[in-house]
Order: sequence, then C-alpha cells, then structure tokens
Amino acid sequence: MRSRSLAGLALAGVGLLAACTDPTAAPSGRPQLLVSSLAVSVPERQLIICKAGNAAGVFTFDWSITGDGSPIGTVSGTVTGLATGACAVAYTVSEDNGNRYSATVTERTPPTGWALTGITGEYDMSLANPPTFPNPDVPNRTVTGVVLTNDLGVKITFTNAFTPPPPPGPSCTLTQGFWKNHQELWDAAGEKVVWTGQSFFNSGKTYAEMYTINAAGGNSYSKLAHQYIAAKLNLNGGSDPTINGAISQAEALFAGHPAGSFTIKNGTWNSVATALDDYNNGKTGPGHCGS
Repeated sequence: MRSRSLAGLALAGVGLLAACTDPTAAPSGRPQLLVSSLAVSVPERQLIICKAGNAAGVFTFDWSITGDGSPIGTVSGTVTGLATGACAVAYTVSEDNGNRYSATVTERTPPTGWALTGITGEYDMSLANPPTFPNPDVPNRTVTGVVLTNDLGVKITFTNAFTPPPPPGPSCTLTQGFWKNHQELWDAAGEKVVWTGQSFFNSGKTYAEMYTINAAGGNSYSKLAHQYIAAKLNLNGGSDPTINGAISQAEALFAGHPAGSFTIKNGTWNSVATALDDYNNGKTGPGHCGS
C-alpha cells in the first residue's frame, strides 16, 4: 500500500485568473473566471482561492496542505495580489493514489476599511457525495480542514465588504452671518447636506426661509437653526468630532419639535446654539477662516 504523504504532490504555481476584461465595470459579488470550465464547476485536484467584495481591492492569502495520514507531509505558500472578483489556482495535486489532504487558507489582515464577511467553499456538485465544507473562522479570516484529493478540487471564496471613511471636516469655518448673505455658495459648498430649497425638518419652511426668521426676542428655534445650518455648510458633508455631538443634539431637537412650528424659548436649545456658534466663529474646531 502506498503511504499517505505529499511526496507525490506537484506544485503547479499560483495562476491568477482575471475576473473581467472591462476595467471600469463594478466588481461582481461572485468571482467570474476566464476559463469556462472553471466557471461552472470546481476542477479536479486544484485548490482555488477567490476574492469577492463590494469594491475594488487587492488581498493576500496564506495556504497549506497536509497529508491525511502517516507519515504526514506539508506544503504551503502565499497568494499575493488577488483582486476583488478574481481567482487564483494556489496548488494542484498530482498524486494518483486517492489519498485525502487537508487544506487551510487564511486571509491576511485586509487593507484599511475592509472587513471579511464570509468564507464559502464549492465542490463539484455533480458528485454523489461531495464533502461538507467546514465551518470557517471568519473573525480570524481562516478556514481549516478543507478536503482535497487527486480527483476532488475545491474553490474557496473570501467575501469582504469595504466601508469608505467619512469625508474630512473643514479646514476652517465661516459664521452664520456669512452663509446667510452668501446663499449663492450653498449648492457649491454644501449640496451634500444643505441647499436653499430643502425643507428644514418639519418646520414647514425651507433652509433659506429659516434665515428670514429673526432670532431676536429669544426665539431659540431660529437661533439654533441659523447656527446649525452654518455648521452643516462648514462641514460640507464631512465630520468633525469637535462638533458632531452638538450637531446630533440639534437634529434631535428639530425632529422632535411639533410640525409647522418654529418658535420656542428653551435653555437647552440655546446652549446647543452657543456650542455651534463657538464652532462657526472659530472658538472651537479648526478655527475661523478669517483668523
């Protein structure tokens, strides 16, 4: 009887199989292979590693294959530069003795903003009794105990999701008086969050119309609205931890105010308005643009 070892395994090298010929196309959630036979079934004797995701990215994987028996031999390697939507043939078994082998594949720490969401395996489903793909260890980005033989290959797909970072905050700020008098700049500077005709919460007024309501006489609503609009325009769709809390407080106050009403006298509203005023005037945050 022939011993179970990897002495007869032949390394085929890592062959990258491109996903699409159109470089401008968004990557699909399921890798596509140029080799038509691989697109419909998993080939014999090959360990194939695939990458799926919601955006373009490049990843690195470590793999190893160990003989299922004694004596045991092990081979290992690395797949580098595997792009989203592509697959790589990591190894090809050349033995003809019917031995079983156990494969382990681990994705290295992904680039910033990426998180692994799943690991799936695919055998040739035309087989009468295909092996059960083991439960992956997604938090550690690895799967172990994947069955591989000289006539049974497997395709392992690692799926990642990319979350883009928030836009940066402003390099400097401008006052609510500036934004009130330069509404022609609103669309250019704040179209992501504020524009003149946009409805201001449930007040029944637009953002532009809120500046026609005088804050004199202690109207906390209009006082806060003026500073809130200016802060949102200063942020221009970005984020600044200096003022994020006050922005959230203001939005909660506006959302909870009775529909069609834009008048209130309230100390909480005034304190939030003061925090936003300090930000817009450069007392906090990155500083005023005129400083």
